[in-house]
Amino acid sequence: MNDNYTNKQIAGALLVLRPESEWTLRGDDYNNIDWLDKNLSKPSMPEIIGQIDNQLSSAEATATATTAAKAALLARLGITADEAKLLIG
Repeated sequence: MNDNYTNKQIAGALLVLRPESEWTLRGDDYNNIDWLDKNLSKPSMPEIIGQIDNQLSSAEATATATTAAKAALLARLGITADEAKLLIG
């Protein structure tokens, strides 16, 4: 599997793709997924990569939306980010 994917990302993808399945994962490698489920098949590497990529895209979109919402709120309040920090800090 791509070296850029972490154990946490792979595990997260497995939990979404096969939420009721039993498995173990050692390290950051697809080949180290021990599939224990007798009823559902192990997701393919492309399925897992696709799910990770979807999760990353979703996280990026959320971060972008959050940044835009903060900027809009600061603009409506007529203050800077530093001034907002002073208010809450």
